[in-house]
Amino acid sequence: MNLVGCYLTGQLLTQKATAMLYLVMDSIVIFQYLYYAKCRKACHKDDEASGDSDADGDEALVDPVRDAESPAHSTYVAFNELSVVQSGLQMRR
Repeated sequence: MNLVGCYLTGQLLTQKATAMLYLVMDSIVIFQYLYYAKCRKACHKDDEASGDSDADGDEALVDPVRDAESPAHSTYVAFNELSVVQSGLQMRR
């Protein structure tokens, strides 16, 4: 609609180019969505046929924030403690 409107109202070349760019980008995103939605369904059907109970791989993922041995966990805890200390200092002022 944006591209059609640009041509009907005789907009500048840069506006027409921008409208064309948005049209191309939207088309790419829609194509990716449709492709991966179809691919995911096909992969899920293959996993069900093979009897794999963990078809989407959720159990294999590890949350680094909740995993106490992870360096990300200690960084997360330290950051939260720092923000608690800073908020306590701000309330005292």
